[in-house]
Amino acid sequence: MRRKLVKLDPNNGGRFSKVDPIALERYALALKQYVETQIAPDNDEYDIRDQVLPLCNGALDDTLKLPLRFADLPLKYPDREGLLPSKFSHLWSNFVVTATGSMLEPPQITIIDGDKYAYMDFEDSGDWPNVVAQRKREYAENLRKSVEADEAGIVAEVSHSVPAGELCPRAGLWFTPASNWPPRHFDVGEIFPMIGDASGDTSWHWSPNQKD
Repeated sequence: MRRKLVKLDPNNGGRFSKVDPIALERYALALKQYVETQIAPDNDEYDIRDQVLPLCNGALDDTLKLPLRFADLPLKYPDREGLLPSKFSHLWSNFVVTATGSMLEPPQITIIDGDKYAYMDFEDSGDWPNVVAQRKREYAENLRKSVEADEAGIVAEVSHSVPAGELCPRAGLWFTPASNWPPRHFDVGEIFPMIGDASGDTSWHWSPNQKD
């Protein structure tokens, strides 16, 4: 992870004028895989496939004009009203935040020649695809352990401390010391989000209290 000073775009709500291409590719791939496998063409009330897949493909083949303008994004109403599948909503949120150059918290502004700038986190090139491939192997192994444990009626022995950006190995409540948010539910395979300026060090921990 590295930080760069990036100009803010007043025509896009003061968001960053650049995006993290490595993070965007990762989020686009995860979102595309979910939509293609979990959103049935004959049961797609909000036309998710027709509206989201072109954006994913454009991000993956580098034909999408970036950053996306937040005002031009689809699905605002059903997303705002909580009408979309929860896992899709989580993956869509990761993609939107990255593709629009949005921030998870107010930045510290630097003025240069009258223009506003702020520091933005960029993933290192080595994180993709090598680290992601390793995460997928670890996820598959953790999933196998989880399934075997469920069948045996015991608790799976999977990692209970996972860095941000990696895949959730076990469904349940997780919390991060980087935020005062209450524990939140993640499904197996969801990507743990990064939190603000602490994103490079954010880790998610299995909550000892698994009651909602």
